[in-house]
Amino acid sequence: MREEVVAREAVAVRNEVVVREEVVVREEAVV
Repeated sequence: MREEVVAREAVAVRNEVVVREEVVVREEAVV
């Protein structure tokens, strides 16, 4: 059970990082 929770949190963190990187790329592309 704990391993599943940790895995889900890790995936959520990765998704947040990816989203932030995409936003930065879009902002740079606009400029």
